[in-house]
Amino acid sequence: MWQSEPSVSTTAPLIPAKPSHTFSRPSPLYGASAYPRVVSQAETWQWISTFLDTVSIIQTSRKTNTSTPLAAKVSVLSLRFEGVKTKDWSVLSTLNLTISAVRLTVVTVPRSECSFPTCLKIDRKNGNNNSGWKGRILENKGLPTALIRADILLIHCLISNVDDATFVLTSLDNRATTFVTAITIPGLAVANKNEEENLALPLYDFFHRLYFDYNWLPVSVSHSDCSDEHIRTKQGCTLVIAWTRMESESQPIAYIPPAGTGSLEMELQRLAGLIRHSEPSTCQLKQKFGGHWDHGSFIDGQYTVCLDNFNPKNDCLVYSIGVAGDWSFDDAMAAAGCEVHSFDPSIGRTSYQRADRHWFHDIGLNSSTSRLWNREWQTATLPELRKDLGHGMRKINVLKMDVEGAEWGFLRDATVDGSLDGVEQFIVEIHEEDAGDNRVTVVRREVLRLHGLRRLGFELFHARRNGVGMDIRAQNFATLIIGKKQDVVYELSFIRMR
Repeated sequence: MWQSEPSVSTTAPLIPAKPSHTFSRPSPLYGASAYPRVVSQAETWQWISTFLDTVSIIQTSRKTNTSTPLAAKVSVLSLRFEGVKTKDWSVLSTLNLTISAVRLTVVTVPRSECSFPTCLKIDRKNGNNNSGWKGRILENKGLPTALIRADILLIHCLISNVDDATFVLTSLDNRATTFVTAITIPGLAVANKNEEENLALPLYDFFHRLYFDYNWLPVSVSHSDCSDEHIRTKQGCTLVIAWTRMESESQPIAYIPPAGTGSLEMELQRLAGLIRHSEPSTCQLKQKFGGHWDHGSFIDGQYTVCLDNFNPKNDCLVYSIGVAGDWSFDDAMAAAGCEVHSFDPSIGRTSYQRADRHWFHDIGLNSSTSRLWNREWQTATLPELRKDLGHGMRKINVLKMDVEGAEWGFLRDATVDGSLDGVEQFIVEIHEEDAGDNRVTVVRREVLRLHGLRRLGFELFHARRNGVGMDIRAQNFATLIIGKKQDVVYELSFIRMR
């Protein structure tokens, strides 16, 4: 049965500019940063089709309904752009959302009377009927807070409304755990547009913005054929996707949308977009520490540290995991005034004090997925190392890691066990994992791990290619994957921004 919606005051306080669970700037993993090459509308529809196929795999792999049955009393906010014919309950039933009692508030965005969100028409339905509007026009510059406190948010819009729908993402109350997008693509409407205007690209970016910038995970999809060929008929199509909120940064995530068509070329292109993208405001003052010439061809073992809010002489703590005989970075940080702890069980030395504020530990980093080359090595997790050294309550100013591929297991664990709590800067040399015959999956998983750092509050401020790896920042990715395989080896410097 339906329950009445509490009255909504037109004088309710306006929404905050941006909720705390969003990011301060767009991710470099979609849009022009990830895909600098201009693509056609037909190619973009192939990207969208690949994305929808991966969501379908998630849906069929779940043993229960696509969404956990909600509590008996839930509230639904339906934001409907005028001209859209999709119905609330047909959308919910399509996605198997089990609801026994609902309070429904419908907000209509007029087609042309005024620009969104200045004018909104509200209808509070007290029963499963369509007895007409019972609301009024709101004259303000944002959605009242009372309107957005819902368990489920539905957005019904046309493909041309996706930019306006993005505004709603800044209006979500933390209580909303389910988000449903029902996007209508009118037949022939897209085909009649100028071919130079790719209307599918904003839609593709919209889906990725939900995942990368707003922490929404797609869990269910229902759609008719939305290929480029199909939308050029009179039928058009409708995309309905249910999303669930990734509640906290510590929630383990195993899914990431594919890059474009999901090819190796496009997965590498997206990884390159992340590596070559850093905001100048992230770090103003950078300094290189350590390094030596490797066979006279490139400088190895040199890492870049941000000095904006970092004074090496002020109780500075540095952990360097992975030495391999190159002490240049560790010694340089110790000479600058930091307390330095170096870890490496592979160089055949027992633990000792190397200098006044520099200690070496014959122990390696362990994770749930790391592969030990020598089972006789003593290993520990990062939280265990900190506890044993009495640093459990002390912040680590710089954590440097060069562990020849074991960094990926660490990054996976760090999103769930708090290993990076209290770490201000994280500097890591990434090495492409052994892919076997499935390099696409491996590269996609590596992007997922690096995006996990962003969910933890880290932003990239410096990237440098190690001379032994391929230059992934090149524009012609097709040539990089032809012929002899070259690994991706980059030194990445991250700083915590939140």
